[in-house]
Amino acid sequence: MSHDAEGEGPASGHGQHAHDDEHAHADGHGHEGHAHGAPLAPDDPRLLRVQQRLDEARAAVRPSGLPAPRATGTVTPGTTPGRVHVVITRRLPVPQSVAWYNLATSAGLARWFGPFDGDPRSGRVDVTMLAEEGHPTMPIDVVECRAPERLVVRSVGEGAWDLAVDLQPDVEACFATLTHLDVDPAIVGDVGPGWEFYMDRLLAAESGGDPTAVDFSEYHPAMAEHFTEQL
Repeated sequence: MSHDAEGEGPASGHGQHAHDDEHAHADGHGHEGHAHGAPLAPDDPRLLRVQQRLDEARAAVRPSGLPAPRATGTVTPGTTPGRVHVVITRRLPVPQSVAWYNLATSAGLARWFGPFDGDPRSGRVDVTMLAEEGHPTMPIDVVECRAPERLVVRSVGEGAWDLAVDLQPDVEACFATLTHLDVDPAIVGDVGPGWEFYMDRLLAAESGGDPTAVDFSEYHPAMAEHFTEQL
């Protein structure tokens, strides 16, 4: 046996054992060395930050300035037996006063919903719905107006509905909560996606995006089940 062979035999064997021991100690159980941490909870701030970055990245390539839409609305018991409320909230990146302007003035409302004719102080205005086919005009009664916090309106005519919007300040931003009051459960699958659509048009307007680029086909019928399964 050569000197090299003698040197390499025991030496390489010892080195291999040492490597194995080191590997075993490093991972505890060999193949389990690369341990994975416990899954993050849905409300973990780290997960929320990652989701926010993903949403921002997606929004950067959409004309609306918003990420792909997700249904977030809730269905709660109504005040009238057999009816339900449809509730949808968005955090708007503007102060409460700015959000109120875009809710309660004709010029502001026109940015995302449609302008109105008439004086709100009279209790009735005629709103033109720019996102609807044919741009129909609908008489709207002002039921309650408490600037800059709460606006309640009621449509006039067949299929009339009641709607409340509440604004809650959040530092330099605000939360806008829209509640369609006492909805017939049979039409929740239409009402919910419709207001998700309009609230995203509002969010796009407040975020510097293009509200007209918000595509209704991404909301209905895709979001219908989100609301009907809450009944």
